[in-house]
Amino acid sequence: MIRALNTGVGGLKQFQVALDVVGNNLANINTVGFKSARVDFADTLSQTMRAPTPDTATSSGASGIQVGNGASVATVRNSFTQGAVNQTGVRTDLAVTGEGFFMVKDPTSGEIFATRAGDFREDSYGYLVTNAGLRVQGVADSVNAPTLVGDIRVDRGTYGAEKTIGSIDLTTNEVTSTAHGFVTGNQVNFATTDTMPAATPGISNALTYFVRKVDDNTVTLHLTAAGSAAGTDPIDFTSAGAGTHKFTPGASVAQWSVGADGKVNMLLTDGTQYTRGQILLQKFSNPNALLRQGSNLYSQLEAAGSLSTASYVSPNGILASAGTAQSQGLGRIEAGTLELSNVDMTREFATLITTQRAFQANARVITTSDEVLMEMMQLKR
Repeated sequence: MIRALNTGVGGLKQFQVALDVVGNNLANINTVGFKSARVDFADTLSQTMRAPTPDTATSSGASGIQVGNGASVATVRNSFTQGAVNQTGVRTDLAVTGEGFFMVKDPTSGEIFATRAGDFREDSYGYLVTNAGLRVQGVADSVNAPTLVGDIRVDRGTYGAEKTIGSIDLTTNEVTSTAHGFVTGNQVNFATTDTMPAATPGISNALTYFVRKVDDNTVTLHLTAAGSAAGTDPIDFTSAGAGTHKFTPGASVAQWSVGADGKVNMLLTDGTQYTRGQILLQKFSNPNALLRQGSNLYSQLEAAGSLSTASYVSPNGILASAGTAQSQGLGRIEAGTLELSNVDMTREFATLITTQRAFQANARVITTSDEVLMEMMQLKR
């Protein structure tokens, strides 16, 4: 009876864990990117009362006798199935449809985490961050460092490098700027730090001019976008002036968006576009080795193991091996959406009922054992 009493007590403890897990699942039914968990049980070590004996050619062996000591929690397993995707219309809200985790980094401690929650925001410096201020990771600068992984940041204000003008042809009014990279319609200003060339009408660094591309090294300047497109009425230079002249960007960032492949695409006021960076994803070979850290974050990335690395690597190594969406088995990034919790309320309530009944059954084992012990104590009368 003492064994039955202890088995019942142990059962209460294990099913209390199961109730806690179900309660946590239901509490997070509206948590963005939350992944539900389930409890797997295993029987405990049994006491062997008699070991089994083998059969022989002339006699049959005896069966063994073992008495179990109850159940134990083998593991609390996370379910990384896809949650429903909800449209929000907010450009910083991102969802992964398919495999993969966003990678985020604490700018203070340098710690790296994985998350499925894409409820990001843009901070005052243009960084894409979580609600807790962790910065989203990816190719930070596709223009100047396309292989360097770092903090994703969007441009603000004007964009473009200052460009030195090689010469001005006063006959054709063509401006030479080697490998200028301009396209027709780009907007530029003359830098205020240099001597201005003379032109009719006069040149002013307070005015914005529209570029018309003649070739890879030559452009003409126009006062209107229509003149730039048609190639008519270029600025008529009367003098190249003294010293060097420089263009500064005249266009500014009008809008930005995230593509299905994670690219952060910038749209300028002159209609041109460029890719600032690219959000990267990571897929783990053993996602159940990830450790929940709260705030929708997972740590212990090295134990989970990246699919693209052959051996145990550090979190920084896991980040460095992150891939682009829609490649290497990774899912698609949906902008303006959020992945909701994958908790199935119907299943959780069914589990809650069966767990409650199992808890009651173990409680009944305790009360029954107590009653039997009481009868035994009364035998002395």
